[in-house]
Amino acid sequence: MNVFVRGLGALLLALFMVTGSAQSQGPVKRVFLEQFTGAWCGWCVDGSVVIDNLLAQYPNQLIAVKVHQGDGMEIPKVMADTLRSFVAGYPSGAIDRMLFSGQQTVGIGRNLWSTYVRQQMAMTADVGVEISNVNFDPSTRKITADVTATFVKSASGDLRINLIVVEDNVTGTGAAYDQKNFISNNAGFVGHPYYSKPATITGYKHRSVVRSYAGGVWGVKGIIPGVAQTGTPYTAKFSYTLPASYKADNITLVGTVQKYGTAASAKIMLNANEVGLTKAIVKTESAIEKPAMLVAQGSKGSTEITIKNLSSAATSVTLSVDAENSLIPEGWDATVEPATISLPANGTAKANVTLNTDGNQGYAVIAVDAISEDPSVIGRVSRGYAYNMTPGMKYAVYNAHPRMNENYAQPLRNRGGEFETKSIDLPLNAGFMEMYPASTFDAAIFAVHYNGRGSLGTNPAILAQISGMLDAGKKVFIAGGLEAYLGIKSTSATNATKSFFESKLGVTVTNDPVLRLQTNANGQITGTIPFQLQGVKDDVIGNGIDYLANDVTDLNAEPFLYFTDALAVNPDSKATPVLYMDENADNVAGIRWQEGNAKLVMFTFDMDGISDEEVKNTIMDRTYTWLFSNASSVEEDSDLSMLIQPNPFSGAATVQFMISDPSTQFVTFNLVDMLGRNVQTSMPVPVSTGMNSYMIKNNGLMPGAYRLVVTGSNGKTQTMPVMINR
Repeated sequence: MNVFVRGLGALLLALFMVTGSAQSQGPVKRVFLEQFTGAWCGWCVDGSVVIDNLLAQYPNQLIAVKVHQGDGMEIPKVMADTLRSFVAGYPSGAIDRMLFSGQQTVGIGRNLWSTYVRQQMAMTADVGVEISNVNFDPSTRKITADVTATFVKSASGDLRINLIVVEDNVTGTGAAYDQKNFISNNAGFVGHPYYSKPATITGYKHRSVVRSYAGGVWGVKGIIPGVAQTGTPYTAKFSYTLPASYKADNITLVGTVQKYGTAASAKIMLNANEVGLTKAIVKTESAIEKPAMLVAQGSKGSTEITIKNLSSAATSVTLSVDAENSLIPEGWDATVEPATISLPANGTAKANVTLNTDGNQGYAVIAVDAISEDPSVIGRVSRGYAYNMTPGMKYAVYNAHPRMNENYAQPLRNRGGEFETKSIDLPLNAGFMEMYPASTFDAAIFAVHYNGRGSLGTNPAILAQISGMLDAGKKVFIAGGLEAYLGIKSTSATNATKSFFESKLGVTVTNDPVLRLQTNANGQITGTIPFQLQGVKDDVIGNGIDYLANDVTDLNAEPFLYFTDALAVNPDSKATPVLYMDENADNVAGIRWQEGNAKLVMFTFDMDGISDEEVKNTIMDRTYTWLFSNASSVEEDSDLSMLIQPNPFSGAATVQFMISDPSTQFVTFNLVDMLGRNVQTSMPVPVSTGMNSYMIKNNGLMPGAYRLVVTGSNGKTQTMPVMINR
């Protein structure tokens, strides 16, 4: 197992490599995210990590602020009288104050922020927001500023303008400012930026704290008429006296244009902008055109990062590998050169990201940060990500469990042969999976611990990857005690997650999850609640299993289960029950699903509840035996390992592919449409053992989904999805 130098900020994040860029025409759409938080909230530090990563990825299209409650930074009456109806829990966040389809509240969990931020960024901005005539009088501490809305598309309704005063790096003393940290030494979050930090962080710097909604939470009405005219500027003037304890150099002003309605779902942010009070904000964008590398063991590779200056003044930017947000195996080394670049006004400059690997296989996520270190400005981080995965791997073990290796990966490797030599541990991370699609592997193993609950079941991007594997005839294993419930019935469920479980797999959850723990009045765990786990008679996986699960006597020494789901299999499902719980055959604890060559096994518990090694090994051995029995795939014996960049593409894309069979003398490339028709075929392309490349071009093809089928002269093939856009 790889030992990592530092951990990735939050594996729940969907990390994407190319940052959003300003639209060539019309106003930039900037998404406004309000995180509801408090110093007392121990999970809120993870929300901060999610926001920091999103801001680094989308520096010019996202503005994020923190709205505090119950601590020294709470604005009196703001939460209790206005925004409280938005909040489902802590941390939660309102994105443009939209009520998204399938959600019960405007505030949504942090696992969904990335999805809906990107959804809102894709919207066209109907109004531009400018902040001008900003003035600060140090003697009176009075701030004045104008916020102007200019519509490019006619709009109607109760349209309002607002100015929000935000202070960064707020500190204080005592419980009202000391930040609680539930990530501290939490086994489910090894590698998280807050894992090694104390349970209570004194002197914590609270970022982007809302100090005032100068126009009230809902904004100033009457400035914009009931029907806004295009091209007509509407300006609201604001003033605010900055309290003596607030630091003027840390203040930014956010101007918003918003719509008001009486329903909670009708209070929408249309667009936003921001400026510094005493310092200019300097933003850059980082883009890596070819972020996915295939550097083999004991090799060196590099890719290019481009930094764009979004300001009208020249600046100098420092580049560095962000160890806290990177995943780099011990023995591998990543660098970026040069470390400092000069950017002309609105110009770009390039640098190289280089990775050196040792003799061990593995993967890397390399976060490269760019920021202006000029003390006279407010420098904003932009971040680009480069990835690497050892080529030639067949079995992906996506890790979201502290005992992933002993419970799930080692039983797979114990099968020997390629199960041992071509299995690779990977992060359960939608961004990584986008670079190296799960469908390129023969099989994928997923297990989610309670502390990472929802990281699979409520993540539509990851479920789409699993669905794609099944469509390609691959093998999947899933274990997790809450994933089905969270993906179907929780407030974090979306139409996409529900569709995966209910339509694709043909299952639903019968009731609420069952708590398998005993707790005292203070919520402390005092014991477990054992339950009977039984197998379906004559089933290839479940037959003869009859075990008292979660029967734990030493909570400090033995792992245990927190919750389990119970499934019901729909009549038209391709799934078959294999295990059930509580001596009730209707409480299905495990299924096996098959369609053609595609196979899936899903358990609604994990192996932490089975302390008997013989029972555990029997279940996992039978599971893998069934998954890999009678497997017939034209790709299974392929000697090809392939990567396409960029994908999607419009004009052309580069195919990088590894040849491991010396008998392969040439390959041919076929683009196949969704009707199975060959729409583009290459001449035989000579190849050599090792890394090769080939350029595919869009010769007048319609936008849409295709498959690239690469066939070697030895008859072996590899297929990868391709998307052509306009």
